[in-house]
Order: sequence, then structure tokens, then C-alpha cells
Amino acid sequence: MIKIFIEYKVIPEKERQYLELLEQTKTYYREQGFPDYRAYKGIEQPDIYVEEFTVQNTEEYHKQKKERLDTSQPRWEALHDCIAGNASKVHFWGFEEK
Repeated sequence: MIKIFIEYKVIPEKERQYLELLEQTKTYYREQGFPDYRAYKGIEQPDIYVEEFTVQNTEEYHKQKKERLDTSQPRWEALHDCIAGNASKVHFWGFEEK
């Protein structure tokens, strides 16, 4: 099992648009078989958002990372537009429980 964390800074002026897209993102991941998908907003850094969900193995981790960071993916284009630095500033990490 690998826990995925996705972290980025949302452009304050685009937060409303981002939050609408986040609802679509939640639906997408849950429909893709990731019922534990969650998103969080920073308390001390309110423009920072973190998403998390669990995948079964490293192959699925790499698949999800490639898809999410692919700037040609229409699904993520509008979301990346709300992020300071666009897709290049989306941090995507995987962690195995030990």
C-alpha cells in the first residue's frame, strides 16, 4: 500500500474556481476506485492544499503521478491553471508504511 500526497499553492484569486474543480476531482478519484481520497486546506498557510489517497502498488503510484502531472491532460488543465506555477509546482509524493 502506498499513500499518495499531492501538494501545491492555489492562486488566491482563483480559489473559488479551484474549489469547484476540487469537487469534480473528488468525484473522479472516488469513481476511479480510490474511496479514501481526501483534500485539505492549510491552516497556517491557507493557500496550500494537500490531497491524499492510497494505491495498491508502485506501478499504480507511477501511473497516477504520470497522469496527474501530464500537462496535455484536459482533465487537469483547468486545475493546473489555478495553481501558482501551474503543473510544474504540483508536488506528488508516495510513501510506504513501515
